[in-house]
Amino acid sequence: MLGVHVLGPGFGETIIIELPSGEVGVVDSFAARYTGPPALEYLSQLHPAIKKLKFVALTHPHADHCMGMFRYFEKYEVEEFWHFHSFINHTCMGFFKAMHDNKTRDAVEKALDLPAGSVWLDSLRLKNALDKQGDVKPRALVATHTFVLCNGAVTAKVITPNDQSCWRYNTILAETTESLLQDGPNFNPTWNPSGLPHNQASGSILFEYGQTRILLMADAEEDLWTDVTDEQGDNPIPKVHFIKGAHHGSKNGYHHKIYTSAANKNTIIVLTPFNRNKYPLPTNDGVNLLLPHVKDVYCTNSVEACDASGLAWKCVNTRPSPAMPPEWIADCRANPQLLTLLEDQQTKHPYSGRVSLPRKWAHVCQKHPELLQLLCQPLRNRRVTAKRPDIINEFRVSMKYDNNGNVVDSFIGWGVGHLPGI
Repeated sequence: MLGVHVLGPGFGETIIIELPSGEVGVVDSFAARYTGPPALEYLSQLHPAIKKLKFVALTHPHADHCMGMFRYFEKYEVEEFWHFHSFINHTCMGFFKAMHDNKTRDAVEKALDLPAGSVWLDSLRLKNALDKQGDVKPRALVATHTFVLCNGAVTAKVITPNDQSCWRYNTILAETTESLLQDGPNFNPTWNPSGLPHNQASGSILFEYGQTRILLMADAEEDLWTDVTDEQGDNPIPKVHFIKGAHHGSKNGYHHKIYTSAANKNTIIVLTPFNRNKYPLPTNDGVNLLLPHVKDVYCTNSVEACDASGLAWKCVNTRPSPAMPPEWIADCRANPQLLTLLEDQQTKHPYSGRVSLPRKWAHVCQKHPELLQLLCQPLRNRRVTAKRPDIINEFRVSMKYDNNGNVVDSFIGWGVGHLPGI
């Protein structure tokens, strides 16, 4: 079987690939500030005995795709490192060092409230982890490169970026870094690199296992897809069964020829939201462009997807219902106004906002995130946030395919939103 697991709570994404041989690979990494990657915990649950990863892939240098990646190299022996083409390139690493030294944050670092230079420091940790292992095989994510896995049973073909895309990104990177310096070592006070288009480096990958195809589009945007169609024609990608959609469902991640080539009414798309800045994703326009191409569209966090797109995403699965803590029952008997805070009491006792959530209730929710669902919607994930939300079971889509494109196992987290294709 070929398995794909997409985790995306709203501030990053990780994709775990299970190969028919039993080997495992990881594509991209995310982590909240000062915490480890949640997907690392899931990987430990999924394969508790595994000590080696076939590959770890870094598609591009944005914090929502790279933070905490070094930890996979610390915990596991990694056979191959698939990296965006400019990684460890002097200009690229020099750019991020300059960002750190100048205490300047890029747009994604700002959105995630990360300190300036977070990407640079994590890149250093990653490089050190690579050096410590010593024998990790590097492979550049550049179009036409094909990686053979499982003795030829699976291939991973890189779709973007092609040579033209690489040249364009490296030119922008070099010009931006050059403009950093005004006089010798003095930083140019007018330099503003926060909008540098690192998505232009995105490495998208097509996995093929017999008749089964899985396409991971990273954050590749329209320019990269246009480069592909200009070079390979209108149908560069065969029909696929599973797509991790480009750039969190933005309009500029869509390319009509690419989706017409790759998708049909047997295809599902999974999006990971990024609702942390002034341009929340997925967008209404971006999602509506996808719907005519496919059978289903899922977004790994329905609350974030509804807020960002304004569309009526529906949860496919319901959360397991926890029992009401006895202390809460006693509190409600002593103060019936607390009933307005509970979801199952909204018909009789609607939430007004005039009753404060008891501090001890909030503390219990932080220790036991499953209790959040007992609270009414205005409180859930907004005024009360668990310290460790159940990312693994709430914000995950998993599919396992045989070599004929048939789904043999699946899991849709209870926080995942769904829209049917049209």
